[in-house]
Amino acid sequence: PSKVWRIYEEYMNLSRQALAADPDVKLVVWPETMFPFPWMILRDDAQAPPEWETTLEEIRERQTNFRNAVITTARDLNKPLLLGISTIIVEAEGTRGYNSALYVDRTGQA
Repeated sequence: PSKVWRIYEEYMNLSRQALAADPDVKLVVWPETMFPFPWMILRDDAQAPPEWETTLEEIRERQTNFRNAVITTARDLNKPLLLGISTIIVEAEGTRGYNSALYVDRTGQA
């Protein structure tokens, strides 16, 4: 597995250990930009940035896959999460990126 996946798995394992040690934990917090996939926001006027060498359809697919990874993480831990995550906004003018904190409830709703 890639380094990204190894780090992700390590955080999942640490989170599981913490929850096993204290099932009453109310919130699982992962540090800044730890989550390996960005939270993508595609504006209605979004266009595929030429430097990405991909189509808007492929970007939408990535967005869905990345959001599913967040949902799966919350559901697997069955606890709300506060994730340190990169956010990428794709719009007609190009892209903007931010370091973000994302709250996700135990069902995966952000």
